[in-house]
Amino acid sequence: MKVLFKHLYILLIIFTFSSEAQINIDSLWGVWNDDKQNDTNRLKAIHEIAWKGYLFTFPDSAFIYANIEYNLAKSLNNKKAMASALNTKGASQFYQSNYTETLKYYMESLEIREEINDDVGVSDSYNNIGNVYLHQGNLEKALDQHMKALQIRENINDNSRIADSYNNIGTIYYSQKNLQKALEAHLKCLTENKKINNNNIIAISYLNIGNIYNDLLKHEKALEYYQMSLNEADKLYDKKIISASYNNIGGIYKDLEDYKKALEYYQKSLAIKKEMNNKKGIAGSYVNIGVVYKRQNNPKMAISYLLKAKDLYQEINTIIGLDEATNALYQLYKKYGEKVKALEMYELYIAIKDSLAQIDGIEIEKQREYHENYIFEKESLANKILIQEAKNKEKERKIHEEELVINELILIVALILISLILAFLQLKKTKTQKKIIETKQQEITD
Repeated sequence: MKVLFKHLYILLIIFTFSSEAQINIDSLWGVWNDDKQNDTNRLKAIHEIAWKGYLFTFPDSAFIYANIEYNLAKSLNNKKAMASALNTKGASQFYQSNYTETLKYYMESLEIREEINDDVGVSDSYNNIGNVYLHQGNLEKALDQHMKALQIRENINDNSRIADSYNNIGTIYYSQKNLQKALEAHLKCLTENKKINNNNIIAISYLNIGNIYNDLLKHEKALEYYQMSLNEADKLYDKKIISASYNNIGGIYKDLEDYKKALEYYQKSLAIKKEMNNKKGIAGSYVNIGVVYKRQNNPKMAISYLLKAKDLYQEINTIIGLDEATNALYQLYKKYGEKVKALEMYELYIAIKDSLAQIDGIEIEKQREYHENYIFEKESLANKILIQEAKNKEKERKIHEEELVINELILIVALILISLILAFLQLKKTKTQKKIIETKQQEITD
């Protein structure tokens, strides 16, 4: 099994557009501490300090400054700034893996953004909430939130954010092993990024699409997209993407049993990883190269690279990838009669597999819990809806009864009024007739 770069998906968390541009913290503090500055400038300064100055390095500090931003915004009743500050507070918790707190602040930010009809902000909140659920392993909820974000972004025709949504939706489908829908989403992501010439993301989209075609065993299409990713990354001098593209192209050639080309591209990838001092990536390349030599029946070179991989994985204290290295070493030592070394590698391999199984078990249990919580929340919501519907019907029934009573009262009053009018008219008529009679009688008397 080759080590592919399958995690270059950009999880555009709010973070949507989290800029890494250099900022002058001292200058921003100067604005913030200057009482002569207007409140808008001071709010902007403290936001930049929290977001660009500390969020991605010292998230706990970012939380404190975001709280200062929120308090000032609240005193000014600036709801957009309040929502922005809450979003930053949520992001700071996200980077510290405090997902419950993250959701709390994101939800509060979403509520304000909905209240002030901030469509862009609402879509970003849905996006952020979706990515929290994705990190928690709750793929159904994550997909639901990203679909909501996408709908708003399409309504306001925001190509960059539309591309982000399709990327995240594709990532979720890929995690669900729904490769066809993942492919459709990433192709749409690519189309949107081409509209705005977002070349760096285009290179990553090519890589993601190549990975999906590779999983679909469409090697030629995978190779085509990996090559396009490489060409785009070359223009940008993006070493990480170049290295990933070389690595995955090597993986395709290994599948096609073109070991010469596989080694060529794996070595190119390795050289860049060494340049970047990416130790985990270097170890992965050692495994890939070692496995190729193993398939070529070159045990000396295979063992050499696999041992390098094993030592490096142990140096950086990670077991992801170490299992493949030790298993390959066990098979080689066993095949060539080195029983003691074979047993050593086998025992290490089994110990690693047990550890990985425990980790997987914990993750599966987490996903089960999240799924059960989701079902519970869904059922609770359904029950709430039924209860509300019953309340609405009861309310309608009471209103209807009240209307009937009112109508009856109106009818009774109307009848009484009509009776009074008729009585009055009759009385008036009687008086007139009486007067006429009296007049006649007087005439007769006279």
